[in-house]
Amino acid sequence: MKITHSKPVHKRGILYLVFFLIGMLVSMEIHAQKYDYIVFADTIQTDGYIKNYPIENNTAIFFKKIKREEYKKYTIEEVTEFYVNHRYFFKKEISLSGEMKIIFLQLIPQPNPAIKLWKFSAEKDYYFLEDSMGLNQLNEESYQEVLSELIDNPIIDPLIDITQLEEYSLYYLFQTATTIIKPRSYSKVFTISPNVGYNLVKQEFSLPNIGLVNRINAETPTFGINLEVFVNPMRNISVNLNPNWSKVNTNQFQFNSEGKLNFEIDYYLDYSVFTLPVSGKYYIDIKPNAWRGFFELGYSVGIFNYEKLVFYRAEVDGKSITTIAGDFELEPIYQGLVWGIGLEKYFKHSRAISIGLKNYHLSASVNEKYLRTGGYLSFKF
Repeated sequence: MKITHSKPVHKRGILYLVFFLIGMLVSMEIHAQKYDYIVFADTIQTDGYIKNYPIENNTAIFFKKIKREEYKKYTIEEVTEFYVNHRYFFKKEISLSGEMKIIFLQLIPQPNPAIKLWKFSAEKDYYFLEDSMGLNQLNEESYQEVLSELIDNPIIDPLIDITQLEEYSLYYLFQTATTIIKPRSYSKVFTISPNVGYNLVKQEFSLPNIGLVNRINAETPTFGINLEVFVNPMRNISVNLNPNWSKVNTNQFQFNSEGKLNFEIDYYLDYSVFTLPVSGKYYIDIKPNAWRGFFELGYSVGIFNYEKLVFYRAEVDGKSITTIAGDFELEPIYQGLVWGIGLEKYFKHSRAISIGLKNYHLSASVNEKYLRTGGYLSFKF
């Protein structure tokens, strides 16, 4: 009885699971259908689908209630508010270049309840502030002064200096203004920093026909550029891409003995190196908006272009000398860790001079290593 009775129970369980999954999918579909909405005449909200963003200079939209319907055009005379793709739009009257317009403005959420921040998307984006005195455009020439008077907090002034008249930059300013407790350094989200350095290089390798571990030392200048993106709200952690180029032209003499046999070897190396390090930086304020220290850690690939790799070997056995000359080969690609420390001096608009020390420890095999340590100077735009 137990065996024969368990089969329909098992089937019913599977059936219930199928119905449950179907119900979840239907629920998700219904929820998706309710994502966008429009409001007619400030009173009636209708959920459905909106096609893209406002058209006809932000005065009309395309909307449908359900998927199988065709989109229908609605004008600003009919619609007073709508929501699409996480953005709110409202019917507003603005003055632009001395002309009054009634259009849909995008509301940019920000934490200050005393004001509203609006965006008009066109070939060029325009921004407006609305407070108890009305709706006013933020102009390129004066918006930073307006923001400084509005926020009225001296420790936020260095951030206003680098705030751009664009959506994310304005949102970040208002968000920071309501959360900041004490002074701290401000950085642009993205910076470009050309740099020049001077390095000590040590290259280790061994050749099949010469059983020595060869260590070649050299000095070389380095030229590069650093691309930096800050990834956290405090803007003290960044991701960096620092492609750089250096040239090595050196020769070195080595002496070794094995029993009665003495070896004298001259190595000549002429090559260039393109290194591509990706690293993370962590900044520490020393004096906010004046001095910051940093530490970086990352990974690098080195691409070597060899012009000349030659050795001259002399074997001295008593009064007998045997010479051998030849070319040799090294691996073209090395990879490994890179780390560094540094100090930045800040000026107006978050421009800065960086002085740092960086170390590369790259290898292509157990026997081939490229070690480079040096200082550099860069200017951050």
